[in-house]
Amino acid sequence: MSAPAYAPAHAARNVDCTTVLLDDAPPQWDELPLPGAPGFYSSRPWHQANRALSGAAESVVLAWTAAPGGHRLQAVVPVSRYPDDPGKPANAFLHPARLFSAAGLPATQWGPITLLGTTAGYETAPICASGQQTAWARATAQAIPAEGTAAMLHLDEPAAMAVHAHFPDAPLLLTSARSVLTLTAASVDEHYAQLPSRKRYLAHKETARLQEAGSTLTVKDLADCDINQLVELQLLTQRRHNAPDDPAAFQTGFRRILSSPRLLQAARVFLAHDRHGELVAYHLAFIHDDTLLVRNIGLDYERATHGEYFAVMVHAPLRYAFEHGLRQIDFGLEAFSQKLRRGARPVLLWSALLRPPAGWTPAHTIACNRRRAAELLTAMGAHLEPDEAERLRTIGRTGLITP
Repeated sequence: MSAPAYAPAHAARNVDCTTVLLDDAPPQWDELPLPGAPGFYSSRPWHQANRALSGAAESVVLAWTAAPGGHRLQAVVPVSRYPDDPGKPANAFLHPARLFSAAGLPATQWGPITLLGTTAGYETAPICASGQQTAWARATAQAIPAEGTAAMLHLDEPAAMAVHAHFPDAPLLLTSARSVLTLTAASVDEHYAQLPSRKRYLAHKETARLQEAGSTLTVKDLADCDINQLVELQLLTQRRHNAPDDPAAFQTGFRRILSSPRLLQAARVFLAHDRHGELVAYHLAFIHDDTLLVRNIGLDYERATHGEYFAVMVHAPLRYAFEHGLRQIDFGLEAFSQKLRRGARPVLLWSALLRPPAGWTPAHTIACNRRRAAELLTAMGAHLEPDEAERLRTIGRTGLITP
């Protein structure tokens, strides 16, 4: 038995909703752009490039309004329905029962799981035209299934509050944080000069170490790279972290990017070669608006011993961003200390339970948020600004997104 789904607070008038398979999503979706990393991960090309990789049944709910000569697409809600299996989704970053284990509810009480929004990127937001969030809420309500748990994962605080405005009863759960480096300097040299002394020393040490080793850095289009080499490095990194290591899935992911003109145009690959010309590290990133998004990192841990990891993850992308007028680098989830030590700042991410599991109460919300705030404070505390630390302490006291 499941808890009831939450209905939107505001009724949408003159909005028609239809449901199609992800492969059949209309090109009008491309006319609903969002800024930054959530916008990239919410795009039609990205969703279609990652179709059928997570084991979910994937569809899209579309919200239309009447327009001269036809209908206008106002909102899109991607839907991923996982089979009724306590182990699905397999990715722990996408499984509400694992993300919110502090609630103490068994995994069998959560399923089947339905996720709304992106499931490949860990950053999502309502996808709608300006002023059309009510249409989005109508489509979202239609997307929520009759049974199981339905959730929107990894929302930044403005997006979480936008969801809350339309589904005020849906619990908002602190989930993680992404690390974002905002570039305010006029040049890369000025950026390094403005860093606090410890971070500046670390940056100079890492770049000098790479130069002394004779390693070289290059930036290429994905079409000019040897995909097999990238997959080999990716597998080494996945195995190092006990993560999924299916080479066929990685090959499929690269091929789909290569076959998508928009994704291929956005992709950049940062490469590190040792003094012998051997590829030892790579970083696949994407450009969206003024943001460079870190996506995949692959590293040969036995040969890349001179700082190549941070060279391809931070320093080469940083220089590239300044050279091409980009203003932000999004490093994604986890590895907080590595990213914050190099100038990034945390952006808290929340999830909305649009249909909680049976037995969910406000006490579960508070317990989950208090536990996660404490975990994030422990993971990031030494690298937080005073206001960032106080924000987490406040959540730890109240258990709520609002004070």
